[in-house]
Amino acid sequence: MIFLTLLLLSGFSFAENCKSSDQALTECCEFVKSMHHTKVSRLLTLDKVCTMSVYTGNVDSSFRRFGFASDGQVSVFMQPGGNKMKSNSSQSFLIYPFGRLPTGEFNSDEQLIVKSGSGQKWTFNTQSSLPSSLEGCKLSVNSKFSLQDSGFKIQSCKNHLVIETPVEVGGEAIAYPDRLLTIRDPAQNTCQVKATELYEYKKNSGSYMDKLGRYYSMKMKYKSNRDMGLNLQKLCPGLNVSMLLQSTPEPALRKTDPSDEKRARDILDAETNN
Repeated sequence: MIFLTLLLLSGFSFAENCKSSDQALTECCEFVKSMHHTKVSRLLTLDKVCTMSVYTGNVDSSFRRFGFASDGQVSVFMQPGGNKMKSNSSQSFLIYPFGRLPTGEFNSDEQLIVKSGSGQKWTFNTQSSLPSSLEGCKLSVNSKFSLQDSGFKIQSCKNHLVIETPVEVGGEAIAYPDRLLTIRDPAQNTCQVKATELYEYKKNSGSYMDKLGRYYSMKMKYKSNRDMGLNLQKLCPGLNVSMLLQSTPEPALRKTDPSDEKRARDILDAETNN
């Protein structure tokens, strides 16, 4: 998965615009929606990962953006000084089982209801553009944050494995193949694995990595939750991975035409500036 943040992916494929709510639940069709200060948009990456972003329209002051991907990744992108400041950082939460299409709908209570790539229900306050609850998990959201602290924490989930990456200034922690990641199961049992046990790293634009050792391009290496579960059983015998082995098959992602990166950036720029 090509990463700076889910909002700034370097390659996109495009499906047609969603024509109905039903289509949005079964295909990674494209949409942009907004209510109050909160906006949500969905795109498809070149690696056929369906990604959705939740963000605020107020980019002149401090803000956080949230990214949801069908491979189970939830990203928090922090820019404490708003767009006027160049400094930014990010933190990711990898939540498994994975494989659902991320979707977002505004309800009659003026909330944004998100279904993540892990099938979990998130509720967002449309005035603050921040999540207020996460189904089946202990969620903590602080109004204060910085480049080094996202102010966001998922302590545990009843039916999912959770990995919380460190905050990374100017990049993404999982871009480092040898970075140790701690997996936490519902009973708080933990196991450490290298990022290479979950992601494949590859060339992008003729270069493997930058001078800091970060790879430019990565993607989830498992095609199914069961494959991941069988591997983690060997690597982490004390971890409860039953939810991966019993998971229902992942829905097939829609195949799309070749990408148009300029169109993707135009869409995001237009929505951010409105």
